[in-house]
Amino acid sequence: MSKLPPALAQRLAKRGLLLNKNDDQKQPSSSTSSSTTIEHEEEVIAEDYDETPAKQEFIQLKTIDTVIGCPNKYNIYHNCTSFCARKYSNVRMEPNKRICKIFAKLLKKYPLKDSVWEKVYEPGLQTFYFWNTETDQVSWLPPNHPDAKISISAEKLRQLVRDDQNENSDEKD
Repeated sequence: MSKLPPALAQRLAKRGLLLNKNDDQKQPSSSTSSSTTIEHEEEVIAEDYDETPAKQEFIQLKTIDTVIGCPNKYNIYHNCTSFCARKYSNVRMEPNKRICKIFAKLLKKYPLKDSVWEKVYEPGLQTFYFWNTETDQVSWLPPNHPDAKISISAEKLRQLVRDDQNENSDEKD
């Protein structure tokens, strides 16, 4: 058998996975070992969670209106909480020069041909998006860019999901 570090050998022996040198001497001979059984303590690997504690507190977060600086507001399943208000309240409301330069190059290459599209700054993500003022559709890239994905806004999608959930819960009742 390979030589194990003493600390590891001691832990394995404590768990009953390895016999100590002292245990080898205490072991009965092979002729009597069949009649005698050695009982080892079982190691508890996981606790039993069937019974819930009497005083278990559930923290209920109050949802608030969308926080301007929250970068998660584009996740339609995210509801801003007081944490979002504390963490993302201090954001720059105007873009930095680097972002303006990048989007100026982008607009030079793919100009907004229709007057219905506007470039809007998003302080939560510190970037621009493009908004169609007539249809309320949005895109992260200019609408005539080949990779542009024009869709409805996350706020509208979130509202549609909530309406569907409310309808489904009303049907079940």
